[in-house]
Amino acid sequence: MAAKELLAGHEKPTLVFTAVDDYFGKLPWLSLVVRWLFPRTRIIVIRYRVADLIPSKSISLRQMQKKILLRILDKLVHPETAMFDERVPLQPNLHVLPDPWSGPFGNSSRKDARRHLDWADEVETILLVGGQDERKGFDVAVTALKRLHTERAVRVVLVGRVSRHLQAQLEQLVQTFGDSFTHVSEYISDEDLAIYFAASSVVLLPYHTAFTSTSGVLVRAAASSTPVVASEHGLVGWRTREHSLGMTFVYPDAKGLCRAIVEVLDSSFDPSGGLEFANACSERMLALSLEGLLHD
Repeated sequence: MAAKELLAGHEKPTLVFTAVDDYFGKLPWLSLVVRWLFPRTRIIVIRYRVADLIPSKSISLRQMQKKILLRILDKLVHPETAMFDERVPLQPNLHVLPDPWSGPFGNSSRKDARRHLDWADEVETILLVGGQDERKGFDVAVTALKRLHTERAVRVVLVGRVSRHLQAQLEQLVQTFGDSFTHVSEYISDEDLAIYFAASSVVLLPYHTAFTSTSGVLVRAAASSTPVVASEHGLVGWRTREHSLGMTFVYPDAKGLCRAIVEVLDSSFDPSGGLEFANACSERMLALSLEGLLHD
């Protein structure tokens, strides 16, 4: 009743469904009820996970189910879809939004950040950020870092908690790197996290093949002018190549991950592509895009 009263005052109201990936199976029926009650309503669906919309030689059962639901939705309701994945071929009713981020990332130079953390300027530092589990490829990262340790002296920094199923791998990092391993398991502010991004030589995103969508770590590394090594699949891998954010490797090849880390450390990194990417995904750019979409 509240929605009916709210929409009734508009000649052609717009109704936006957000976070629909969490209730995708119910979306066609919800949209159908809205279309029946408010036939003039413009319906916009905002999605994060859109692998079913990207051309691929193989498709999972879940993606096929989504495709079928989308066809039903399109035939009955004629919605528009907004997404944060620029790989999707554009069509009249599809809109790409900037994938937003926020925070003080990019405000510190590497030298200043290392001075703040009392780190030596010459020590190469590998950063892992966020909760670590199988989907984040923590086990692959540990294997690669142990291999790297036999080739060169590096510091490893982990900001985030580790799944209880991977505590043995965490202990391997402690034993392998000793004082050259830092684990920040408690919550830290964006201001402190930005210092770690700026101070690091490379950020690792060795994500499992089940991880195919966006990552806030990637764009924050780009904003911090810090290169990444990421799995080649999915949106993270695509953006890493498209915007020259670092190197990719084939998950779960730990040797390949180690080689990619070495290549990044031994090369001269140009952060300009990453900074352009980060600027295009700012909250201001998202606000402008949404304003344009809603007043289209």
